Amino acid sequence: MRKTTIVCGLLAVFAATASANPVHFSTGAPDGKMAMATHPASSATAADENEAADDFILTDPVTDISHFTFTGLVPAGSSASEVAVEIYRVFPANSKNPPSGRVPTRTNSPADDALVVRDSATLELTFKQNTVASSFSALNSVSKGIHAQPNQTTGGEGAVSGTEVSFDVTLAKPIRLEAGHYFFVPQVKLSSGEFFWLSTPKPIGADGTPFTGDLQAWIRNSGLDPDWLRVGSDIVGGATPPTFNGAFAFDGTSSPFSIVPGITGAWFNQNQSGHGFQLEVLPGNLALMYWYTFDAAGNQAWIAGVGQITGNQATVPAVLVQGGRFPPNFDPTKITKPAWGTVTFTFSGCNAAHAEWTSTAAGFGNGGMDLTRLTQVDTLACP
Repeated sequence: MRKTTIVCGLLAVFAATASANPVHFSTGAPDGKMAMATHPASSATAADENEAADDFILTDPVTDISHFTFTGLVPAGSSASEVAVEIYRVFPANSKNPPSGRVPTRTNSPADDALVVRDSATLELTFKQNTVASSFSALNSVSKGIHAQPNQTTGGEGAVSGTEVSFDVTLAKPIRLEAGHYFFVPQVKLSSGEFFWLSTPKPIGADGTPFTGDLQAWIRNSGLDPDWLRVGSDIVGGATPPTFNGAFAFDGTSSPFSIVPGITGAWFNQNQSGHGFQLEVLPGNLALMYWYTFDAAGNQAWIAGVGQITGNQATVPAVLVQGGRFPPNFDPTKITKPAWGTVTFTFSGCNAAHAEWTSTAAGFGNGGMDLTRLTQVDTLACP
């Protein structure tokens, strides 16, 4: 489905970053066990879209993906007229929760809505279709047999054969993603016939990039959307259902995260809702902090300061704001700001940070906690 959810972890345009390192990921070579139909709708009004998905994990703070390859089957003599690639988060991100209940499970499935969509039809990518083998067969396939429960298990639709092709996809603007778990969806519209994405072994073999947490391939059509089915466990089924990966690879660069104005907003620890930070990036690589919290006796405490930003860290010398009263009894001459200590924020991405503090004020002590973004400024992109 081409509906997308825009979040801070995505940047649609490339931004140069320091200390970039090359990144390569691959699921390995096709194993001939499964072929999954995946293609855009045949027209703007047609309800015949198929999406097949397989997952990958990024561990670096920021990764810019510039190139994909994927491998599948096309009928002899058929060529691609349109190629699209999509990125999904893992459910329940970007999804309605609880789900509809039309499928056996949504645990570890792709989300309802795509995080990123890039399409050759809108000039967001270019592609080359390369013949790998003039003839290749897969033992089983899924195309039309994608149904809500209780009719989800069909055993598959049998063997398919065709010309084995790979698609080299170059993005006009790299996709920037934070560390996390994602699904990749390739789609191909052909001049004739249907494109089938080929499977690779699960777990990933030595010719690929094995990783802990590898999930199986999922699929849906327009009728099942926004839900998904597991190709092996749900559709093929059996006493010991098979599991599959999809044949794809990508290349890009990774780099450390750097604080940008887009981190401005409210931040808190999800296990300690009721106190938190308001952070703002100021000109001159400065960070403004307000910490709305409490002292050891349970009294409200306002801790504030401005500090220097260096890379992904902000170190803020802080004061404890005291002596105020509610208007009209507020007297600015009564306000005192004794030194409180220092708070250091370390950001691993646009939505995740860690705060460490050292306090010289009585009753506060030293400590630390993880932080999650609560709000962001509407007009500020991140990163």
